[in-house]
Amino acid sequence: MRKYFLIFLLFFFYKTASSQSNDSIQARIILIGDAGKLNFGRQPVVDAARDLVPLDKKTTVLFLGDNLYKTGLPQDFMPQYKAAKAVLDSQIEIAKGTKSKVIFIPGNHDWTDGSPHHLDNVKREE
Repeated sequence: MRKYFLIFLLFFFYKTASSQSNDSIQARIILIGDAGKLNFGRQPVVDAARDLVPLDKKTTVLFLGDNLYKTGLPQDFMPQYKAAKAVLDSQIEIAKGTKSKVIFIPGNHDWTDGSPHHLDNVKREE
């Protein structure tokens, strides 16, 4: 339900912004949290933001944490590495071919919930 509300909210802001003939927006920030899991190979909220919000030089996409579930980005020799990297790649690609910026803030799952190697996990995501 929360996902659909966010998609509606993004659509509403897009329609409101696009209906104005004179673009007075100085900066646009898209906040996306908990995007750390793909659904059928896609992240619906990321797709909706890409489709509904202008991604130009005024736009910054801010991922608010939990960019990967459940234990951050594993080491590249681990079997689950490719699947986890695909999730991050899908998030990064929101700005591909645009002048918008993407910023990631690590969440508790990115930090591996305080495991002894939490800093290593965040550095791998970097």
